[in-house]
Amino acid sequence: MKQSQRKWSQRGNVLTDALWVVLLLAALCSCAKTQDAAPSVMDAPAVPYSFIDINRYGLTNSALPAGEIKNPSTSYVPDSNGLDYRDRNNWFILPTRKTSDIDVFLIYPTVVLDSEKPDFVPADDAAMRELVERWVKDNVSPVFAGLNVNIYMPKYRQLNGKVFSTAELDTILQQIEGTPKADIFNAFDFYLKNMNNFHRYIMFSHSQGSSMNGLLMSEFASRYESPDVQKLMVCSYLIGYALNDEILNASPYKPSLRADDINTLVSWNTATKSEVESDKVRFIWGDETTVAVNPITFMANGDAVPASRNGVSIMEYFGDLTSVQVDGGLTGAQVVRPSDRGGVFGGQLVLIDLDEKSFFSDEMIAYIDSLRLGYAHQWDIMLFVETLRNNIIRRLK
Repeated sequence: MKQSQRKWSQRGNVLTDALWVVLLLAALCSCAKTQDAAPSVMDAPAVPYSFIDINRYGLTNSALPAGEIKNPSTSYVPDSNGLDYRDRNNWFILPTRKTSDIDVFLIYPTVVLDSEKPDFVPADDAAMRELVERWVKDNVSPVFAGLNVNIYMPKYRQLNGKVFSTAELDTILQQIEGTPKADIFNAFDFYLKNMNNFHRYIMFSHSQGSSMNGLLMSEFASRYESPDVQKLMVCSYLIGYALNDEILNASPYKPSLRADDINTLVSWNTATKSEVESDKVRFIWGDETTVAVNPITFMANGDAVPASRNGVSIMEYFGDLTSVQVDGGLTGAQVVRPSDRGGVFGGQLVLIDLDEKSFFSDEMIAYIDSLRLGYAHQWDIMLFVETLRNNIIRRLK
């Protein structure tokens, strides 16, 4: 789960000189394309590296209009322990005007890892806002900028990343399904009832955000009053979290089998070769029922796809917060079961070609091990940003 840039910098994230040379040369040969919002999703540019059309998004201090509820509803009753999403201050992103009948509902990952902050980071925490904006810039803009969609992203009181290195897994899951869940369920319910207006929508999340997404796609979706509401959801991208039977058995949606499926779920966790073949069982990887899709082909088979078929990757290095864009060839991808390759884990992961020792110091590797996270976890999206963007456009067709 993506960490506070201050904490990561202190840990000494160091690239080898050789990798820096490769990445910087590749960056010089490829320029990110920047373009304003297009009139059609299908005419969008390939991987623009600019923030989503800021003129279409903004927050005010005023309350959202109550209005008549005429949109798809659920039987969910807002949780009094959750935030009130009638207040604009409880949203990071809202469209100031809608120019599309396609919505995107974003849920950000863990961005704060700070021992001085409470277990649940307040929604108005200034550091969290800064880090969420950084996540949007690096992980969301390259995927959605230039696409004519309406974007919604609620604030929520997320679980502080410090808990992942100190608490037992059962405790972590219990905490995630408390305060963060109450907020996200309230936000999604408000979105459906007051903002959706029968638009098709895409869910997009990472890490802790994807744990919330999984609960929405299972427990919350089971409360829809009409099956027709289910048809509005084009695809839910639950990246960096386990898509397992606990979610699937309760969800009206099933994993994607083809790159152009709709009303479907897509999920993967990246892992290096040493992780797959070792006894490192990461809690974000799920269990033996976990299903993953290949983020290059978006098919749920185990065929290895070479790096030459990957598109643009945009890698962020926390040492000096420099983003490097690499056109094709950075890594391939293969859906594997570690238990089939000498490991003990029976679920599914996406094996990448990168070796953690080529981009992390020994100290950083030990630190990530203590957090029980994958070495490339914070790059789950950025490693496959162009293929992910193209897949979203394909599904919208």
